[in-house]
Amino acid sequence: MKNSAHLLLASLITCILFKLTGCNSDSNPVESAPPLEPETGITFSHTNLEGVTFNHFLKSDEGLYAATNAGVYQLKDEQWVNLTDFEQWEVFDLEAVGSGHYLASVKQNSDFYLVESTDSGVSWEQIESNFGQISGDSEDITIESFSLDEKIQALAYDQETGLLYGTGLNVLAVSGDYGRTWSTLTGEWQGFAKGYAALTIDFNSSKIWFGGQNAVEQSRLLSYDLNLLEAKTYNSMTDITGEPGTVKNIRFAPNNPDIMYASGEPGIMSSLDGGDTWEEFYFNENSRFYFGLLIDINQSETMYTSGWNKVFSEPQPFYLERTTNGGATWEKFEYVDEADIFGGVWSMYAEYGLEESILYFGLYKGGVMKVTVKN
Repeated sequence: MKNSAHLLLASLITCILFKLTGCNSDSNPVESAPPLEPETGITFSHTNLEGVTFNHFLKSDEGLYAATNAGVYQLKDEQWVNLTDFEQWEVFDLEAVGSGHYLASVKQNSDFYLVESTDSGVSWEQIESNFGQISGDSEDITIESFSLDEKIQALAYDQETGLLYGTGLNVLAVSGDYGRTWSTLTGEWQGFAKGYAALTIDFNSSKIWFGGQNAVEQSRLLSYDLNLLEAKTYNSMTDITGEPGTVKNIRFAPNNPDIMYASGEPGIMSSLDGGDTWEEFYFNENSRFYFGLLIDINQSETMYTSGWNKVFSEPQPFYLERTTNGGATWEKFEYVDEADIFGGVWSMYAEYGLEESILYFGLYKGGVMKVTVKN
């Protein structure tokens, strides 16, 4: 009798549990909740600005600015505002040279200009400049037009010396009067090349680093020593892979100036000896472009990037790529939306905090992707 009672009790308990969970064959099955996605601590916010390409971000004392194919933008109250009102302006680069004082390299119609704002971007004026003129080093040069003889690919300003550096197709030049008159440091005006899009001042070694692509789609990486007054060429993407390549950005590890990174096509390479030698860091077989690399100043082993498939007319997804171990392994996080977006990245900027970091990615024809990362 005791065993029978135990069996009856067990049967009743099992039946009750089946009814509660919907597992009884006579009950309607209860739909189980879908499994929760793993918590990544990453959120996306897309500002479309359809058709607008963000070429370059600039952080100044007055906020975050951007050079785009539709003018100069500034981030105000979480909104990107066009300061120039000239949508026909394609702005290649933008640099701060003083309080409220900015210079920009622009294209309007088929002409290139250097433009200036002295009121924080409220108004802009073309300035007379000899950039690109073959006789540009002579003292008696006459400037007949505001339009430049050559596109200014990139700008970099040294606040301590007051010197402005600029790159062209195959030249590194310097100006001491905010871009009015230029002298060549190395290379030549109107050279036969695709241009030097990367330009960085190395304040630790008194070198100017620059790079880009030559006329036959080979990557180029160079430095100019301001003490020795000489240029040096280094192995870069094409030398490592034997394939076409280009250098789009050069930067230094925040806590170690001997560690450098150069990004472009087909990825990112690195140097551990101040740029003397370079090796593959994060390459890809599809020749995906990487226009930059973000390194967390609080934990340098954590880095972020995102790339662009060389597709000019079709949308592509946006991926955040992150490493937390100095590049040994990478993980991808995709922005998922119902609509296809132009998610390829041409520029990037970050603000790092102890609790969270804010990353901005300038998209090709797609506006801006803001990514918040909880640390």
